[in-house]
Amino acid sequence: MTTTTYRLEDLANAEIVPNQGGENAWLVKFDNDTYDLVSKTTKHRLIIEDDVLNQSQFTVGEYSIGVDWDNDVYTMRKAGVSDTVTVPATAHTELLLAIRHDDALSAEAVFDEHHVPTVRRGLVNMLMPRFTEKGVDIARTDAGWIVEGEILVRWDASNEIFGDTQTFTVSGDSVTASSTPTPAREFWFSFPENREIVLPNGETTELDTVELQFLTAVGHIGKTQTGVDDAIAESIRETKTVAFTDTRSGLYHRHAMDKHTLSMLDVTDDAVAQLEYHDYDHAGVHEMWHRRSEFENAEFDVFTNGANDSVSHWQEIDSARQMAPIPQTVTSKLA
Repeated sequence: MTTTTYRLEDLANAEIVPNQGGENAWLVKFDNDTYDLVSKTTKHRLIIEDDVLNQSQFTVGEYSIGVDWDNDVYTMRKAGVSDTVTVPATAHTELLLAIRHDDALSAEAVFDEHHVPTVRRGLVNMLMPRFTEKGVDIARTDAGWIVEGEILVRWDASNEIFGDTQTFTVSGDSVTASSTPTPAREFWFSFPENREIVLPNGETTELDTVELQFLTAVGHIGKTQTGVDDAIAESIRETKTVAFTDTRSGLYHRHAMDKHTLSMLDVTDDAVAQLEYHDYDHAGVHEMWHRRSEFENAEFDVFTNGANDSVSHWQEIDSARQMAPIPQTVTSKLA
């Protein structure tokens, strides 16, 4: 009993052979005069027996539904919303039932469950100079903005490390590879009530939630405010980073980026600037310890309140290192 060799159009045009098959399947005749057993699922009943898919475009309430006959793909658009939803296979039957009964509420339920809002690209691209003029490096791509060459902020306001970077999580005193990539930054957003802004062309518009999330994420990653004090600037000020994945080590941290830094161990900015890894990541303190001899003989101050070879300072760094597990990939690079 199979339908995997048949396109959706073949199923839609198939005919049930009367009094054949059995309790769980029909014997079906296809347009090319071949026969096969097709299981009596609700989806197949709607397509073959009820002939629901008698065209490739449908309108149910506010929703336009398109059918790709070759690939068994269903898409939905809502009036006034620019995003297109591709309906997963698990919801095909529910959508077909909505079409069969012209049920706008059921169509709405399918759309809302699978709709991932995205920004108005033209609008946010128009606002890019607010950040680039403040020194933020932004590259625009089909997927979103790459900020500072390290983090991709997607059009749905999600973000991830740009490039093929393995990510890791800490469990106790060990580190394991993540089964799925972790976000580069996780935010606790705080938005103003007034979301109206003035665009560079002088027009006024109200930002929706996903647009504020997108622009706020860019501001936090770029560590800058915009040049205009409006809803975007207020959102950047009030929003907090609550977790992050380091863009160099790939290690996920379940806390803000300022929880532990090398400055807390009295390490100077000059010393931090010499590191390959970030001073707020576990790898930073490991790199300091690994390069101890180099730093002890440096011509600049390594510590704010002690000699470069201060035993007590290096003991503190060693102690911090032992409580900060890192991925084996970092250990190998430092060796």
